[in-house]
Amino acid sequence: MKANRQRNNWWVDAVLFVAFIVAFFLNLTGVILHQFLGVAAALMAAYHLLTHWDWVKAVTRRLLGQTSGRSRFYYAVDAALMLGFALMSGSGLVISSWLDLPLDNYTFWKNTHVATSLFTLVFAVVKVLAHWRWIVDTANKHILKPAVAIKVAPIRQTARATGRRDFLKLAGFTGVTAVVAMSKALGALDIRTEVANASSSQAVTAAEPDTSLPSALPQTTATTEPTASVAATSETVIESTATATAAATVAAQPTSAPAATAAVSVASACTVLCNKGCSFPGRCRKYIDQNGNNKCDCGECL
Repeated sequence: MKANRQRNNWWVDAVLFVAFIVAFFLNLTGVILHQFLGVAAALMAAYHLLTHWDWVKAVTRRLLGQTSGRSRFYYAVDAALMLGFALMSGSGLVISSWLDLPLDNYTFWKNTHVATSLFTLVFAVVKVLAHWRWIVDTANKHILKPAVAIKVAPIRQTARATGRRDFLKLAGFTGVTAVVAMSKALGALDIRTEVANASSSQAVTAAEPDTSLPSALPQTTATTEPTASVAATSETVIESTATATAAATVAAQPTSAPAATAAVSVASACTVLCNKGCSFPGRCRKYIDQNGNNKCDCGECL
């Protein structure tokens, strides 16, 4: 009976971890499968919590009293995981294509979903490493079912070496998988909306015509040439100044600046039809990618 429960718990935890990791690869799963994986991971996390509810209640009663430091550490990790799954699932449902809510602050909710996913993944790796011995022992006894080993004299040294190797294998696999998943999640953080708004503001500011006249006239340099040369130079400077002033006056008139008007028109025509920022194909009825850059055309600056 205990063996069956250990086996079931091992499989639930293994499937939960795999589903959670696969959900980070949105370019492979698509939006719909990603959402199903998220729901499945949340349900399995809730099942894991219910199967260990007696332990949670016991440690909660003794949390401020007499209990081991290891139990407090496990309790803190489990509390962080429960909070992470709750926030991740809630924000995921808000931005899901199932509800299709008309969100004005979609970018905030999407970034919250990604950030809580990273937070949850970190503590999931910590939990795996903290329970590595139970994972390895249960796999060897009830999953892999190896043949019974013949006992030899230096059994303690062999078991210690095997445990160390198993820990390194599990830690290496979990660490590499988590790093790859984190890189995918960091790439999904959407800061394009803020960057587009800042670029549009700069474009409009740069396109405004400059109506200010030159602050000072060109200054002449001192010279030792004869008086006639000085007079000719002064006339040339006066003509140049008059020409520059006339050019500045003409340029200052808004109606005579078609290039500036065209630039303002182009900047004002930069609109985004969809603020969801979909970068991966799915069953979103608004998704379209005619230029083939793996980004929804409705979310790009047109």
